[in-house]
Amino acid sequence: MLKNLSPKHQMIAVVACALLILVITVLLGLKPQFTNLASIGTEQVVELDKLEEANLKLERLDSIRAEAAEIEAERVVLSRRLPSDTELPSLIVELQRVANAAGLDFGAVQVSDVVSMEGYSEVPFSLSVSGTFYSFIDYLYRLEKMTREVVVDSFKLDASSYPELKAEIKARVFEVNEAGIQLPPPGESTQTGAAATP
Repeated sequence: MLKNLSPKHQMIAVVACALLILVITVLLGLKPQFTNLASIGTEQVVELDKLEEANLKLERLDSIRAEAAEIEAERVVLSRRLPSDTELPSLIVELQRVANAAGLDFGAVQVSDVVSMEGYSEVPFSLSVSGTFYSFIDYLYRLEKMTREVVVDSFKLDASSYPELKAEIKARVFEVNEAGIQLPPPGESTQTGAAATP
């Protein structure tokens, strides 16, 4: 069939056939590569999704770690304010230190019987101090700022030797009974029978 064509046309036909064979070969050779590229693109999308999910989890973990540090710091402060042991010697030393800082003379401390409550105990005590009116006010202010939680129930002033005052203070400190504290299981609210909202 090519013999009937002129040499110029024969050359064009041969070149066209060669190009056609080349195109078919390239297409057949590249088709698996296109398939591989499509598959790699899908895997890339999946891996990017996994990476994004991992980054979100990492952010959540960092947030939880920061919250855990804050909670631990608050727990330490709370355990100092409400210890699990009465720690009377250190309490008396701190009461005397605060009295000295306020400019009062520190007298006797009498501790009453411990009163057990649900989850904690109250430790009532009375103490006597003497000094000026302003020193006494300063002492009450410093009691409020003590590391240990102190509740002043009452005080009685004796001004018979004014400006020197004598004061009898009745107060309470607390200790936590850790065994008596019942925490709700995770995922439940503190109200009985009520489920926590997510």
